[in-house]
Amino acid sequence: MNRMLLVLFCFLVCALPTLAEMQALVGAISAGDELSCLYKDQAFRVRIKNVQCPKDNIEVQTAAMQALQMLVGRTVTIDVFGVDSGVQIGAVFLEKENLAVLLVKDGLAKYTNDFPDNLLYNLETYARANRVGLWKNICMVKDEPTMLGNPADSGFYKDTKKMVEKNHKKIAQSITRTRGY
Repeated sequence: MNRMLLVLFCFLVCALPTLAEMQALVGAISAGDELSCLYKDQAFRVRIKNVQCPKDNIEVQTAAMQALQMLVGRTVTIDVFGVDSGVQIGAVFLEKENLAVLLVKDGLAKYTNDFPDNLLYNLETYARANRVGLWKNICMVKDEPTMLGNPADSGFYKDTKKMVEKNHKKIAQSITRTRGY
């Protein structure tokens, strides 16, 4: 009987979309994708779920930290999904606006696919196609020579551009969508 209850409990815990939802005060920006927060007098760090700000690109890392600087001293909602090396991993919202969406849309972070999310995938594709943020120096200019030929002529970039043009309205609506996704 106890074993069956344990199995049922484990199943329910695994089926839950989040481990906890909390309101926390942002104390500092630790990195372009990480915040230091305070919850009930306990300090902790939270990494924004599904994004990674490149640590080797100082310009983008600084821009991401500056974009998040407005959070210091404000209360955010965090849906905690897990813990990695003592750092909480969660979706972070400021007044129902998902911070991962803001970072990916502006090209300040990459979508990581740790937790599949079509919206973030589409936003990264949009940022890449428009060479925004960390994607501004990728080789997509039509007349730019490369060792492997012109990537703007490749099927991938043509397909990406078509997809972005086709879904531009849907992507723009998704950017302004509130927390209910």
